[in-house]
Amino acid sequence: MVVSKLLNLLTGGGTSLIDKAVDIADKFIETPEEKKAFIEKAYKQEIEDRRAARELGKSKVTPDVLTYITLAIALGLATAVFTDYLDWENLSEVQKGLITTFSGFFLRTLGDVYGYWFGSSMGSGEKTKDLTKMMKGK
Repeated sequence: MVVSKLLNLLTGGGTSLIDKAVDIADKFIETPEEKKAFIEKAYKQEIEDRRAARELGKSKVTPDVLTYITLAIALGLATAVFTDYLDWENLSEVQKGLITTFSGFFLRTLGDVYGYWFGSSMGSGEKTKDLTKMMKGK
């Protein structure tokens, strides 16, 4: 439990692969050495997955296209929702629900796009250094 709380403090409490690895390690692995090895392996895998995704994005146009499509749809939905383009009084509850659901989906997708292009957070470099120090036992 202590390890998971420390990682939540360092990572801002997100539910990343590391958080899940710590939860699994806390539940199923008993020795500190095995927990550490398991978490280090998960950490390396997460770093490798992000590196591979960014490398894929450098050589292909798909991430660019998906970024622009997501941005266009999200801006279109925002324009429709926050202007008088949609007459909310004449929409059924189902239509309103669908519009708000899609709006939420595309807002979340914009967060994913931001995370892809700019990293998970501005302080991720410091968090990575702190996590690396912790893993090395310093």
